[in-house]
This record gives sequence, structure tokens and C-alpha cells, in this order.
Amino acid sequence: MTNAPEGRTYISYSWETTEQTKECRDRFFVPRWPQDYVLVETPHIVPNGKWVMEGRPGWGESWLVGAEWNEIEQITLTGKSGQPYDTRTLYICDKPFGFIARHDDLDYSDTPKSELRKTLVCARQVHKGELGQSVPIPQLKYVRADDKKRGNGWVRLTDLAQAAGLSVEDIVFGFWQYSGHCNYSSYNNDQNGGQLLDIVDASSEYEIRHKLPVIYSLTKAGMARFLEEIFIDRIWVRRGFAYTVLRLLTLGVRPEVTQLV
Repeated sequence: MTNAPEGRTYISYSWETTEQTKECRDRFFVPRWPQDYVLVETPHIVPNGKWVMEGRPGWGESWLVGAEWNEIEQITLTGKSGQPYDTRTLYICDKPFGFIARHDDLDYSDTPKSELRKTLVCARQVHKGELGQSVPIPQLKYVRADDKKRGNGWVRLTDLAQAAGLSVEDIVFGFWQYSGHCNYSSYNNDQNGGQLLDIVDASSEYEIRHKLPVIYSLTKAGMARFLEEIFIDRIWVRRGFAYTVLRLLTLGVRPEVTQLV
């Protein structure tokens, strides 16, 4: 269905008996054939300007950020099968919001809960019937490399700290679980589970732009040593990590207690 001029249209489906079938059912039988039913579409319009998310992260624990539950409108949508498993929920709000999901670490059964990776999934704003911007963040300059990774931009760590209004240490260690890089057993780095942070050591954009820079995947202890041994201005982090940090701050999430080791 085409989106309405006043917003974005979502469809919920249900199978209902026809009027003729209803009359027959009341007299003789229970409907059992496909022709006894008709597929009914019920549109739900999310107005322009609202923030919407379809479903919430389902990989483990998840919790709402950026809004209170009493500010969230929920609409249940049913798919064409009409079965309970074929349902999803729309979350709608007047302001930006998101969900943080904490993932189970399948590679290490004894990974401490405080070290399990986290993911931020954000709502998007409806604009002219389409999904528009995500949670707004300050403009941040990045340099694109050729490392073949999705979103392969790199941000100077000091630029991120300035945009966030935080220290480098708070950025790195306070949001460590959002690095997006799991520490699997194959790395053999004496850290049992947890996360790694990908960084590049470069004095200028030229060393990164459209090149294949050396990427260091560091544990917390390794990152702490790195910060002591080189100039902070030489450290670059992935654009995805930088944007996640800024979106978390916009949604009111503060750095967690800094744990260097």
C-alpha cells in the first residue's frame, strides 16, 4: 500500500469469515475451507514527524533509552499467515529513542555479564511517509579507507572526544562494550571473551584515505598501554563506533565506570 501523505503506512492482516460463511456457520457447519475466509487489511498510519521502530532487539536482554515507556505507543501488526508467531510490534514516540541489547557471548560461557557486547538500535523519524533520519548527532569528520568493511570510515579519537564533550578515556573505556568487535578464542590474546577495539595509528588523513592502513584490534589492557605509548592525536577509531557513542549520549546514556583491566 502506498504511504499516506500524512505519514507512513503499516499494514496488519487478519483472516475473517465472509458474511455468507457466517450465515452458513450459524446454521450448519464450522468454516474449514480457504474460500470460507477473506484476507482483511487494516492500515496503521504513523504521522510524519514521529519516531518509529519496527520490533526491538531480540538477542537477549534489551532496554529502552531516550524515552520512558509511558511515552511509547505500541501497535501489534499481524502478518498474512494470521498466526501468533507472525506478529511484530511498532514502537512510536514523539522524540528520538532506541533499544540497547546485551548479547550472550557464545564463544565463552564464562564471560562476565559486565563484559558482554552491547548493540544500540535506533528509531527513525517519519518524513513525507518514508523513514528518515536516525538519532541526530553532531557532525563528525571521517576518512574512508579501503579495508572492505561496511562503513569503513575512521574518526580521529580526539575529534570524537571533543564532539562528545568527554575525555578520551571515558570514550574508550566507558563505551567499550559497543565496539562491535567480539574477542573470540582464535585471537589468543589472554583475554577471556569480551570486546576488542579496532584502531589505526596514523599522523594524518593521507595515511588512511583510500589505503589499507594497519588495524590494531586491542584488548582493554592493550588499549591502555597504547594510550600511554603514542600521541593520542594519532589514534583513529571506526566511524561506526564513533557514531554509536554520539547517539548513546544524545539518548542520555552516560559512560559506564571506567575499567582499564
